[in-house]
Parts: sequence; structure tokens; C-alpha cells
Amino acid sequence: GADQAISYQTFPNPATNSLEVQFNSNQTGHFLVQLVATSGQIVQEDDLTLAGSSQIRLDLSPKPSSGLYFLRTSDLTHNRSYVTKVFVQ
Repeated sequence: GADQAISYQTFPNPATNSLEVQFNSNQTGHFLVQLVATSGQIVQEDDLTLAGSSQIRLDLSPKPSSGLYFLRTSDLTHNRSYVTKVFVQ
């Protein structure tokens, strides 16, 4: 059978001091989470290993300037990548 499609939500949006990525199923693997400015600059980055967890938290500290960003979550173990638009207020 084919892999079930993985979906996720990012909240809160707009964000203030942290972001959560919530997957619809538990994930296991090495993840890289990057907050990317529209210029392409990586403003914040965190890497972590999930072991059957469906949630990733990224602390926005120091808080980036207000505006539109892309949150890029890469599953390095399975070579998958998810991008979502987020506003920081």
C-alpha cells in the first residue's frame, strides 16, 4: 500500500514567541526546522530527532522582526520537506 499522505498544521499563525508544527500522524526521524525570511535568509534553525511524536516546537528567540516567513520542516531521514507560510507579529 502507498504511504498515507502526511499533513500538518502550523500554529499559532500569526506567531509571537514560538511555533508548533502538528503532524496528523506520529513521525520518527531526524528533522530540521528552519524559519526562512522572504529574502531566503535563515533566521532561525533547530534540528531534532523525533521518536514517534507528532509535534515539533520552534522557539522564536530572539524574536525575529515582524513580517512574512516560510517555515521549512525537513524530514532528513525520509527525504521529505514541508513548507508553510507564517506571519510573525
